[in-house]
Parts: sequence; C-alpha cells; structure tokens
Amino acid sequence: GTILASNSMSIRDLDGFLAPRAAELRVLASRGANGIDGITSTALGAASASDAPLACLIGDLAFLHDAGGLLAARRLGLSATFLVVNDDGGGIFSYLPVAAFGEDADFERLFALPHGIELAELTAFGGGRHARVSKRDELEAELDRARREGGLQVLELRVDREANVAHHRALWAAAASAVDGGAAR
Repeated sequence: GTILASNSMSIRDLDGFLAPRAAELRVLASRGANGIDGITSTALGAASASDAPLACLIGDLAFLHDAGGLLAARRLGLSATFLVVNDDGGGIFSYLPVAAFGEDADFERLFALPHGIELAELTAFGGGRHARVSKRDELEAELDRARREGGLQVLELRVDREANVAHHRALWAAAASAVDGGAAR
C-alpha cells in the first residue's frame, strides 16, 4: 500500500520512527501550498490513482484545514484511511523555544491554536467512518477493518501536547545515548 505523510510532525515522526520492513511500502509526502494546505485532497487524489490501500498520517490542524476535501471522498466513492494525530492544535510549536514563554507570548492563542472540534462530526460530513484509537492493538485492528471495508475511514489518536513533547524528547535522548555509546566502542 501507500502512506502519505502530512507536513509538520507527521513527516518527522514517520522519518524518525518507521521501522524497516520487508514488505513493499510506497511513501509519499506533500508540503501543501503553504505547509498544511490541501493534504486531505492530495491523499484522496493519490488514493484515486491506485487500487492499493492508502493511509494518510496527518495532524489535526492539517486535517481540519482541508476539510472540504472530504466531500471528494463522498462524491467519488474514494477509499482512504486517515490516521489523525489530534493534539487539539499546532503541537509542533510546543517543541520550539517560544513555548517556554507561555502566556507572555500568548502561546495558546497564537501558536497552539486549540480548536475543540469533534473529528467524528467532520468525518460524518465526508460520509466516512470514525474510530478513536489509543493503543497499538486497537490501531492495528482498525487499520485491518479500514482495509477490509474501504471508503473514507478516519482513525483518531488523541495526544496530550505536553506529554507528547516529553515522550519525543526522551526517545531522542535515548537514540543520542545509543549512538554516543556506539561511537565510543
């Protein structure tokens, strides 16, 4: 099948954490016109060009930014699975130094951009099926179901921004430590 990685944290996470595999996997990425523009439509366009399953790893803001693209799935009967990492805003900005300034920089309003939108309602707008996942086994089961059923499938993984940043930093530190330890040998 094919994975399309959205811009921002999605492509970074895929690049940093996708394990090597023997099975063939086509990976696409899209910068969008100005970053996150048009990613949903790009994924649906790629899905329309192949019979192979397509999954799109995308953040909530990118998914919301191109919500109108979901109408193409409904109108054209397209099949695509969206794994939406929902941190209720622009989580990537929490990795930047500006996050440390918090309310002094009006961080939540200007950078984090919390939206509070229920993705299940947006998925219904596109005529699709929505499922919330929180564990690996749930994700694997829902991905299998999405491949079997076809159509528009939206799998939502809710993420706490602060916990996600801490988790990433711990992973990066462990990787750096492993590399440093390997170089000393």
